[in-house]
Amino acid sequence: EKVPEETFLDNKALTAATHMQQVHLDPLSTWECTDLLALHFKVRKVDAELAALVFRHSSGNPGFAEQFIGSLQDNGKLLTGGDTVTLGNDVDLDKMGVPEKVEHVIVSRIDKLSTKQGYILRMLSTKQ
Repeated sequence: EKVPEETFLDNKALTAATHMQQVHLDPLSTWECTDLLALHFKVRKVDAELAALVFRHSSGNPGFAEQFIGSLQDNGKLLTGGDTVTLGNDVDLDKMGVPEKVEHVIVSRIDKLSTKQGYILRMLSTKQ
């Protein structure tokens, strides 16, 4: 796709219709990772080892924690039964291809964007 000469931010109709707001999120604690897992799976009990793994791997970053939980779920590494979610056996993060850093998740997501979407994202990310 050809990137337009006019930037996304120069298009007055788009910027007038778009409301942008920056939101600051503090890192999650281990307890909050437990709550995140409970809400995600709609359970009351979360394995402490699983919550600790999510916390360690995400460093408490809420978005990264969500992505990591999704990756564990997509790879069949979580067991849910009744009112509990636990970590399954044989969880090898290297074999799963789980990104180790937030930056890797972001790059992976950006790589999946179309040329135009990537261009818009780059323009928005540099807006001061």
